[in-house]
Amino acid sequence: MTAFANQTPLDMTNGYTGDYKLDHDVLDELFSIIRTENMRDHMLNTFKTSGSNNIEALKQAAEAGDTKAFLIRAHSIKGTAGTLGVLPLHDKCSYVETLTGDIEPDTMHQLAHEIEHIFLEGHARLKAYICLSNSK
Repeated sequence: MTAFANQTPLDMTNGYTGDYKLDHDVLDELFSIIRTENMRDHMLNTFKTSGSNNIEALKQAAEAGDTKAFLIRAHSIKGTAGTLGVLPLHDKCSYVETLTGDIEPDTMHQLAHEIEHIFLEGHARLKAYICLSNSK
């Protein structure tokens, strides 16, 4: 039995409170550097593409029962989410990184599903934020 077996990771409160927030300070600082609409749109598209690729890799790692690969992808997603101020995604991936021992494949599948859901919501909110920023 792993140390993880005694935890309840399937509850969305583990690393995510349900109150979806973007870090406006991070985004404002980032957009003081990335000033053009084209560059902001490119950033959003890159976030979507890389995030989708990493989530697919999370699912593949879960399917293979590969905890190490799963944690590496969660770490990659966390870094991008932190850079772009997508706090719930960053927090969920940070939580995943705290897990010790082997993570059961079913648990990895559930976590991948949760991360995907949080990512999609984050992408939508980031897109809306960029649209508002571009209209200023």
